[in-house]
Amino acid sequence: MSGVKPKGNNAQHQPLTTALRNIIREYPSGGGVLRELTQNADDAGANTVEFVLDEDHHPCDPLLHPGLAEFQGPSLMAFNNKTFSDKDFRSLSRIGDSEKAHDLSATGKFGRGFNSVYNWTDGPSILSGTSLLLLDPHESWSRDPNIGEPGGPVYDFVENAQEEVMINQLSPFKKIFTDFSRPFEGTIIRLPLRTADQAKTSKILDLDPKPTEIADIKEVFNSFAAEISESLLFLRNVSSITLRIGDEVFAKGIAKKYVDGEDITASFSINEPYDSVLVRGERLRRDESFLMEISFQQHGEEKASKYAITHHMRRHIEDDPKLEEWARKFKLLPWVAIASPLSQDREQEHVGRLFSTLPLPVLSNQPAHIHGMFSVRPDRATIHSGDDNAISEATESSKGARWNKWLFQKCVVDAWISNLQFIQEITDAGACSFQGWTRWPAGFQPFGKRANLGTGTLGAVFTRVVKEDLRLLPTISDTSVRGSEVLFATELDESLEDALREAGVVVTYPPSDRMHEISQLSLDGLGISCVSPGSVRTALTKLSGSLNDLSPISRSVLLDYILSDKSYVDVAKCQASLLPMMDGSYQNFQVSSIRYRFSRGIESSLFSECKAFSIDSSKLSPTALYHFNNRMEAVRAFTNVCGWDTDGAVWYCREYLFKRNTTLEDTIPRPDLVEWVNQFWSWVVSKAQPNPSALISAVAYLWLVPLTGDRYRKVGVSSPPALDISGTGNVAQIFRAVLKSSPLTEKTYPLYSGSGISPETTAFFRSRSVISDCENLQALIFWLSSVPNFLETFHDEQRDQLLSHIGYLAGRPMVKKDRDFLQVAMRKLPLFREAFSTSPSRQWINLNQTSIRYVAVSPIEDSLPVIEHANTIFIEKSDPGVFQILKALGLAELPSTQQILEQFIIPKITSTNGETRTSFSKFTLKSINFRLLSWEAKNRLANTSFIPVANSHLFKCPSQLVDPESGAAGLYFDDENVFPTLDYLKEFRESLKQLQMVTAVTERVIQNRLRKYSEGQENIAEISKKVQNLLDAAPNPPSISTEYRELRWIPATSLDGEIRLYNSCECRDKLQESLFKYSMPLTELDVSARWKTELRWYNAPEVRHILKQLEEAVSRNDNAVIISLLERGWLSLAEVSKELDHRTWVPGAGGAYYRRADVFLEDAEFHPYVDVLNPQFRSYFRTSTRFAVEKTPCFQKLKDVHDILVAKGKVEGVDLKVFVSLLDAISARFPGEDLTTLYTPDTDGIPRRFADITAGSADPDNPQMKELAFIHPTITPKTIKSLKIPTIQDRFLERIVGPEFIQQFEQEQDLTTLISDTLQRYPIESTFGEYLANAEDSRTATKICWIADETERYPGKSLITSKLLECQGQALFCYNDGVFTENDFEAVIRIGVGSKRDEPSKIGRFGRGSLTMYRLSSTSHETRCCGTNIQKVPLDVHSELHLGGLFRHLRVRHPDLNTCGEELKCW
Repeated sequence: MSGVKPKGNNAQHQPLTTALRNIIREYPSGGGVLRELTQNADDAGANTVEFVLDEDHHPCDPLLHPGLAEFQGPSLMAFNNKTFSDKDFRSLSRIGDSEKAHDLSATGKFGRGFNSVYNWTDGPSILSGTSLLLLDPHESWSRDPNIGEPGGPVYDFVENAQEEVMINQLSPFKKIFTDFSRPFEGTIIRLPLRTADQAKTSKILDLDPKPTEIADIKEVFNSFAAEISESLLFLRNVSSITLRIGDEVFAKGIAKKYVDGEDITASFSINEPYDSVLVRGERLRRDESFLMEISFQQHGEEKASKYAITHHMRRHIEDDPKLEEWARKFKLLPWVAIASPLSQDREQEHVGRLFSTLPLPVLSNQPAHIHGMFSVRPDRATIHSGDDNAISEATESSKGARWNKWLFQKCVVDAWISNLQFIQEITDAGACSFQGWTRWPAGFQPFGKRANLGTGTLGAVFTRVVKEDLRLLPTISDTSVRGSEVLFATELDESLEDALREAGVVVTYPPSDRMHEISQLSLDGLGISCVSPGSVRTALTKLSGSLNDLSPISRSVLLDYILSDKSYVDVAKCQASLLPMMDGSYQNFQVSSIRYRFSRGIESSLFSECKAFSIDSSKLSPTALYHFNNRMEAVRAFTNVCGWDTDGAVWYCREYLFKRNTTLEDTIPRPDLVEWVNQFWSWVVSKAQPNPSALISAVAYLWLVPLTGDRYRKVGVSSPPALDISGTGNVAQIFRAVLKSSPLTEKTYPLYSGSGISPETTAFFRSRSVISDCENLQALIFWLSSVPNFLETFHDEQRDQLLSHIGYLAGRPMVKKDRDFLQVAMRKLPLFREAFSTSPSRQWINLNQTSIRYVAVSPIEDSLPVIEHANTIFIEKSDPGVFQILKALGLAELPSTQQILEQFIIPKITSTNGETRTSFSKFTLKSINFRLLSWEAKNRLANTSFIPVANSHLFKCPSQLVDPESGAAGLYFDDENVFPTLDYLKEFRESLKQLQMVTAVTERVIQNRLRKYSEGQENIAEISKKVQNLLDAAPNPPSISTEYRELRWIPATSLDGEIRLYNSCECRDKLQESLFKYSMPLTELDVSARWKTELRWYNAPEVRHILKQLEEAVSRNDNAVIISLLERGWLSLAEVSKELDHRTWVPGAGGAYYRRADVFLEDAEFHPYVDVLNPQFRSYFRTSTRFAVEKTPCFQKLKDVHDILVAKGKVEGVDLKVFVSLLDAISARFPGEDLTTLYTPDTDGIPRRFADITAGSADPDNPQMKELAFIHPTITPKTIKSLKIPTIQDRFLERIVGPEFIQQFEQEQDLTTLISDTLQRYPIESTFGEYLANAEDSRTATKICWIADETERYPGKSLITSKLLECQGQALFCYNDGVFTENDFEAVIRIGVGSKRDEPSKIGRFGRGSLTMYRLSSTSHETRCCGTNIQKVPLDVHSELHLGGLFRHLRVRHPDLNTCGEELKCW
């Protein structure tokens, strides 16, 4: 190291006041101070901020320090409702290095914001929780030795709330908080306004120091009030800011958030998404939008503003990780927000600002406020924009500019789109008026009018909206649409814009300030359609249904525009009605069956009424007339404009000639049409094509076919065609005869008689199916089915004639198609009669009811009774023609006799009564009919109640009946009425047997009887009788299912002595009494072994029954029952044994019952707590692994019994005996256990700890013994000794020296052998030398003295123990004036080690020198003087009595001092 030394030290440092002065230069006074305090409150999580200007002066004497008096004047106080945390206090003390600078959850970055308050004050103070912080940056008053560290003492104002100095000190805070006896749930920052005197001496202010006047704060209030509303926009927590002067509110702003109309201010905070994305990184990105309503009050007036706010956050910068790393270093996070003002006036201009949570003095020149975690200069006056080309790319400013640019290009664009979407949502919901383009980013502006960083935002947003097809583009109709739905206009004529708007064409037409930037984009590449004649035609087509109210001017403008490109092919596709007609209507050009024509020549007079389809040229503009006059051929080729033709003429007839015939009927009476129709046919034929089908098609809807009765029918009507009865066939003759007998018929039905029509015309009509031939079966039936009422005009004879002819025709071969048709059509015709009709005039019916079943029978031939069946009609089939029709076409069922019986007779048996039912049943049971029945029919009869019962008016199923002569008859009760009448039994016995009448005891009978008995409706004695009959009649029953085992049909005596019915699971027979007599009813029935097996009576019952039987056996001391349960093995079942582990049921030898864990094979006679197992049960518990018991109780078991007795508080009688026996057993069997926690009863039977009780008997004359508790006299000395219970002597020794001393210095080794060895090594002469060496080694002794005490006897009362009486005689003392250390005392105990064997400076080596004292005494009663304490250590090497490990009995061998003369001469 160099030998040159510095002459002094001039290290750099900066006074606190200098640092504060530099800070307030960066944070000038004014609203910025309030903003910083608001920012701090928001970071702390407060939702309420209040600034109070206090103009008062407050008490100054006494205060916490006299120097604080100058700060008791007017002040500004900032309150928020969040308590200052320890972290906040730490941050406050670290100027420029706030913990917020590294806390991602806080917005502040520089750690200097709070210190801007020094613009106005020299002594700010903070009250929060229980703390009052008084800052003294000048260390003027706080540099007081009584205060401690100067600069910022903190006081507990709650603890000292009653002190006068604290009351006065806190007086200014009463403007906000009054109860200083409790913690304050919030924070108050008080800024005493700097006085003129303070300004003169302040080292914080610059060259021109000025005081802070009240007027200055009011001016700040006035300016800050103007920005309160905007300040609330992006704060994460604060929703209320109030400015107050004294008790009067100067200004107040309250922000409320809404989503879907619901106020979410209290429930929602932007902190949750902020932490989720930006702090914890759980999500990649997140958008949150809500409606904010801000109410602002000032000077008694209230204003409200509304904003649509969207917050956008993302986790990473995907394309620039280095920039992200740099940004996070400065706590710049990808978080932006857009606040768009919502106004009813779209023309109102709004110039937004930039925010970094709070407003920045930077205009965004956008129609919205933009918040971002911008790279802001420390003064918050500007942001880094990169507009200085001289700045290096490596500088922080340049990186900040890159960061801000990235925020605008990425995050701001995303946030703005989300904001537009949210505005659209609330607009759709009616919460906002249409905002149009006003809420979109501003477009291109001349340089200098906008922030450079925002350049291109509009284009980016527009591009994204179009590409993602978002419904956000504003239209000229004040709606928002997707890019795929809109037409983009770069320029629009005003008249065309008005016409498009009126028509509802979706057009977006940006204002000029935005048009320039958007038009520079590649609209084609974005898939945007622009306004053109073709796109407008397409749009008008889509809107054609909504153009009815379009004005004539707009129609004319739009007509000119869609024709302007001469694309008539596309014009024809336009469905908009823009073409003016003579009747004032408008039509479109779309090609259809309707044409709009110009009239020429005679057509004008022939079709004179056709104004609705003639174009009104007077309403066409010159532009439109050009197209019709000069390009008509092209127009006609592609549109619906043309001249008159055959189709047009036919249409005219329909629309005008028959206009008064508004009916939809195919036939009308028009006698006036004869001449016109003839002319019409001539004109049509001349215009028609040579193809006859085309001609008929052209006139298909005209009433031009003549019918009977001066009627005309449509040519094209073919359902049915007019029936031609002009021929000579049988059907034609029948029809003409009907018309003759019924004149009105000719005016009703479509009949063609050919009157006045030439045969050629008639032939033409037939060839074109205009009329049909009545002699054709299909044509005839088709016509009849079309006019079914026509048959009502027939007489019965005429109908029979027609039916016979139809039957004849139906018998001919026909194709399937015709047969299928006839099957359907014939059902509709009333050509059939009912078989069992009782009406004199037999009605004609059809077979067309789909819900009706039609059955053809011959009642007379088959001797059938009259049958009535639900939804069934029986029709007569006797007539050959009818039978032929039914057979050929399958129109009805043709059943056999068996089918009639099974389908109709048998079902009717149960639905009738009296003679009818009797006749039906006897008819069915006749052997001639019964043998025809199928097995299914017989089974059905077996379960049908139709057999009369003897001695009753009842009818029952054959399967319910019992043959009275069978063995099963004894199982039924009299009132069951199960025996048939004798006449039925005699006549139909064989039939009844086949129908399952009971003739023997079968499984079905048993099941039936069990169900019957279980109903319990009869007398219990009668039921018992029948049950026994059943058991006797069927001693070997079939398998009994669970269903029947669960029925209650077994009579048994309940536990309360009542006879009731039980199921097989609920009772047992008397033979199992030892297993169930306490848990189940027992029956007296004689039950066979097979029945018991089927009833599961040999199985174990439910666990509850076993447990109940056991429980009752225990309560009744019925060990025989317990043995039965053990022998049966039921107690070993898993579910049972699990329950038994916690139950008292095992018999003890003493007659009581115990839990299994409380009985043992031997050595457990501690009744009633534990006991030896009853000898009668030893075999069951020795052989059972489940119920094995321990041979003897363990220590813990005895300890548990001990604890039970101790808990009683006092024991006597049996409990006392058990307690004594228990201690005997523990001491004898468990000498190695820890017994220190045990108790023993005293003479009064009260349990006491071993340490609190004394062995022996009390001496009434000794007052000191009255304080001792003595052990109960029944406890043996052997037990006392084993348990090491202290004696009376031990107690007195403890009182004299203290138990802790005895314990500490008790020699623990077996000493006798060791001492003997030592005395062999050290002769008697060495004793004095050893003690001299010990004194020397202490280093504190200066002299040593031996004293021979010849006193014969010292007092012997109140000794440590009476055994020490023999030590109260002659003795030898060794004294030195050194002090015994702890190590020295330890050496006495650790024989052979000592305290100095490892210390080279000491004479002693082996640690045994002090043992030479045993040359003179068997016991050493040493008195060692250590400082101010004298400790007596009785050492007993023989350890004759050791009680509790604390005291030892001493025995002393008295030395004869006269014999030591020679030894003393050596010294």
